Amino acid sequence: MRYNIGYSTGTFDLTHRGHFAILRYMKSRCETLIVGLTSDRLAASQKRPTIMDYEHRKTILDHCMYVDHVVVHDGETKAEAHHRLRFDVLFIGDDYVDSDEYTQFHDT
Repeated sequence: MRYNIGYSTGTFDLTHRGHFAILRYMKSRCETLIVGLTSDRLAASQKRPTIMDYEHRKTILDHCMYVDHVVVHDGETKAEAHHRLRFDVLFIGDDYVDSDEYTQFHDT
């Protein structure tokens, strides 16, 4: 099934071919792919400070043929992002399938 609008979040620090492979896969499943790019502040609070700053990472994604729009992700929940962006499908990594945020979003 191909969706209209897809959404995913990520930090995309030190972007590599694995990032592009997953972006290519997500784009193959939707007409429009929106990426919520993790802000520097959120990245530092969740894991570690980024190597490349937000604007540098955004520029890379802005030039990626698989990404249609880049928006800042600064901690809003997936439900809040869905309300704002009205996406049809949420792409997440396997490591988030059992997270409270995803489970709560999936149940809505």
